[in-house]
Amino acid sequence: MKQRPLAVTLLGVIALVAGIIVLLEALLFFGVGFAGLLRLNFFGVAWLAGILSLVVALIWLSTSRQLFTLDPRGWMFVVVIAIITLVINVIGLLGGNEFGSLWWSFIAPVLALILAFLPGTRAAFGQK
Repeated sequence: MKQRPLAVTLLGVIALVAGIIVLLEALLFFGVGFAGLLRLNFFGVAWLAGILSLVVALIWLSTSRQLFTLDPRGWMFVVVIAIITLVINVIGLLGGNEFGSLWWSFIAPVLALILAFLPGTRAAFGQK
C-alpha cells in the first residue's frame, strides 16, 4: 500500500468539506436552512440549481473517498469537479446572487486545485 502524502490527505478533507458545503448550498436553493433568512437564486429557477448542487455534492463526496484510497481517478475527478464548481458558482453570481452569499463556496475548489497541482500530489496519483 502506498504512503499517502499530507497534501493528498488535506485534499481529501477539502473534497469532503466541499461536498458538505455544496450540500448545504443545495438546501439554500430549496429554501431550507437558516430559518429561511438566506435563499439563493438561479435565474429564477432555484429548484434546478438545487438539483444540480445535489449532484455536484455527491461527486465531491465520492471524489473524497477516491482521494483517501489513492484511486488514480481521484486526481482527475477533483480537478474536474473543482473547475465545474467554480463555473457553477460564477453562473450563480450571474443568475442574481450576491458574492457575499456565495464567497464561501469558492474557497474549497480553489484550495483543491492548488493542492491537486502540487508535485507530490500529482506523483501520488501517477500524474507527470
